[in-house]
Amino acid sequence: MKNKIFSLLVSAIFIPLAVVGQVLGNWIGAIYVYINNLISWISIPGFMKVLVISLIAGWIAGHLSSLAVVKIFKNVEIKIAMIIPAIFIVLAMIGDISYASKNSFNLDFFEHFVRNISTIIFYFLMLREHKSETN
Repeated sequence: MKNKIFSLLVSAIFIPLAVVGQVLGNWIGAIYVYINNLISWISIPGFMKVLVISLIAGWIAGHLSSLAVVKIFKNVEIKIAMIIPAIFIVLAMIGDISYASKNSFNLDFFEHFVRNISTIIFYFLMLREHKSETN
């Protein structure tokens, strides 16, 4: 029981780290796309730019968050540590869908959707990987 409570409390660190990771990932993704378009003879089309940047942002956010959770509490229970992040991502996606339904479903919505989904997927995968490394 104590392990479950600590796992839940530690997973709350996901929220600020996911936001920081997504911002950092957006910058790194944009730099990656810029450099790729600069040195490659085939530039990345607009649709793919959004996808690449979003996936990089989601990967960095998920990895950073999961690494922090495992470093803070090594005996984290993965199912419990997914509760707060899943709620946060679902609420973010509801906000995105609500905003897009009033304005338009455009590339900005697609970017947010891919970034949020990839953040929670990479958080889960990296949490599982980091947890197996500590055992």
